[in-house]
Amino acid sequence: MKLFNLILLLFVYKVQALIPSSRYNGGCSFVNQHIYCYGGTSDQKPTSDHYMLDVSQDFSLSSAVNSWQTVPSGDYVLEPNSLFTMVPFNSSYLIHGGLGYGSTQQYRKNLTVLFDATTQAWKTVSDNETVSSREATGTLDSLGRIWYWGGLRTTYHHDFSVLNTQNFSWAFPNNNTPSFVRPRVEHTATLTHSGNSIYFIGGLEINEDGTIVPAPMNEILEYNVINSTWTLLNTKNSTVPSSRRLHSATAVPNTDLILIYGGSSTDSPKVVSDYIYLLNTTSLTWSTISLANPDQGANARFGHSAVLYKQHTLFIIFGVDILGLARNDFFLLDLEHWQWVTEFKTSDAYTASMTTTTTSSSSPSSNTGLSSEASATSQQSSGTRLHCSIYLNCLLFFLLLF
Repeated sequence: MKLFNLILLLFVYKVQALIPSSRYNGGCSFVNQHIYCYGGTSDQKPTSDHYMLDVSQDFSLSSAVNSWQTVPSGDYVLEPNSLFTMVPFNSSYLIHGGLGYGSTQQYRKNLTVLFDATTQAWKTVSDNETVSSREATGTLDSLGRIWYWGGLRTTYHHDFSVLNTQNFSWAFPNNNTPSFVRPRVEHTATLTHSGNSIYFIGGLEINEDGTIVPAPMNEILEYNVINSTWTLLNTKNSTVPSSRRLHSATAVPNTDLILIYGGSSTDSPKVVSDYIYLLNTTSLTWSTISLANPDQGANARFGHSAVLYKQHTLFIIFGVDILGLARNDFFLLDLEHWQWVTEFKTSDAYTASMTTTTTSSSSPSSNTGLSSEASATSQQSSGTRLHCSIYLNCLLFFLLLF
């Protein structure tokens, strides 16, 4: 019987829950009933950490922070990376570009990699015909093409690199770019509800003389993927978000709305105070959102990930908070009632707790200035492994029995 107890003890000892290290400028995606997160800057350097969170069952937010699992990479060597693009499609996601090792002495071998969540395997995608960028964007269209745009290679640029996910071939449709389209970094790119256009919002622009300036939030760049044309759209009302970078943009399902969350000031590594807006892509108007319970959520962040589950549940994951600290937690925003929730529901249905309002009457001032590298103090230097108390209780129970 002592042998049985020893075996049981060893079994329980190996069942551990993982708390990720604090991080920002990584990537997260929802694939196959899991949220996968990769890379990011942790303890002031890029990491190759690869985590997953099971969202196939309901759970309480208070118990979820230590429910992440490390995803084994097998024989494939993962490389550290941050400021890359991460685009999910089917049961996989592609990681392209990024900062890599953050060193002038060591460079990534694989510029474009694919993770198959079904087989849990990585593979390298041929990138002999393209040069990857960091601080760029990647957008999947309805035809299975990923449109990579902007960023920094050896220089700032405003070129497209388009990857066909059907055969992993590259195309470069960069003819006749109008003068109002300038190189841009740390912006967002969102496919509109129609599927015809990509909206590029915020970030930093590079003028012809090389100066770096904030991209005005009342000017939206539109690229039509059907007829390959650019349009500069001006918003119609006085409500204009302050300039920002390293924010997130989420297309609200079955609407013509884009949710802008968080971001850093364009002249300092500090979060913007006006951190949540809706852009109506039909009327071209901005609206602020007054959340029902603003003190119960993520508050202002930058360098975070925003991951949509079904129609209404938006995960705000990791990033840098209002104190300048990197975070290792996440929060749940209910997009139907515009409230933070503490219980995740696979049904994607939540009960309204309070009244929420939106307004388009205010007009926050825009920040101006040069870019500075976003930096943050990490709350934790490495991942912490904790034993789940439920398993210890089981162990105690069995030991009492025998």
